[in-house]
Amino acid sequence: MSPLARLLEQFKGRRVAVLGDFVADVFIYGEISRISREAPVLVLNQRDNQLVPGGGANAVYNLHTLGAVPLPVGVVGNDVEGF
Repeated sequence: MSPLARLLEQFKGRRVAVLGDFVADVFIYGEISRISREAPVLVLNQRDNQLVPGGGANAVYNLHTLGAVPLPVGVVGNDVEGF
């Protein structure tokens, strides 16, 4: 087993506090239909979007994936993604 694999194994079952900015990253996918006449801005025909954990939430997700028990400490915003 490699040294990195041994290190990653040590996360299993460990409780890890994560103090951070918990955000939702939103990725928007589509095709560019044109450039706006009013400004140098691309106009996108949206076909899909993806919501994924960002900031501290991404660290929590990664720790959980490694088998750790993350303890998130932060504030949830008052927006659509944060409820």
